[in-house]
Amino acid sequence: MKCARQALEMPCAACLFSAAVPVTIRYPTRNIQAHQQGDANVPRKKILVVDDDQALAETTKTVLDDSGLYEACVVTRPKAVRRTAREFMPALILMDVIMPEMDGGTVAAQIRADDGLKHIPIVFLTSVVGKDEARIHDGIIGKERFIAKPANVADLLAAVESIVRRGT
Repeated sequence: MKCARQALEMPCAACLFSAAVPVTIRYPTRNIQAHQQGDANVPRKKILVVDDDQALAETTKTVLDDSGLYEACVVTRPKAVRRTAREFMPALILMDVIMPEMDGGTVAAQIRADDGLKHIPIVFLTSVVGKDEARIHDGIIGKERFIAKPANVADLLAAVESIVRRGT
């Protein structure tokens, strides 16, 4: 995997997601090889990344894209999320909670009120909830799924895969 620092001239994904010791990322080899060889039988799942922090959003996109399993799209303005989601039709939306213009909870309510989008799972990627709290509650608070920031790359990919596989 190419380091995000090289691709985006910013700290690498492991540094932005977590100050922890660098991780070894183990992707499902068969799927990555299939994508590298252009196997159309292994479709990439679409993930919409919503975060007002452009650097973090682009790093998240790079991590997801480089896994070979996902095609990510970034939205940095909450007011553009519904329009982009209708066009992109993601399998999952990863969304920050605290953003200018509109908070993630309000954006999620708009998505859930839209008949064409309400089936898409939403996971909040947020620093509002700490890692300890996330572990205690199994990543769910108030019926909402979340991933605590900073998240390491392996945890992010594991959570995304788990939710995309379930499809809910």
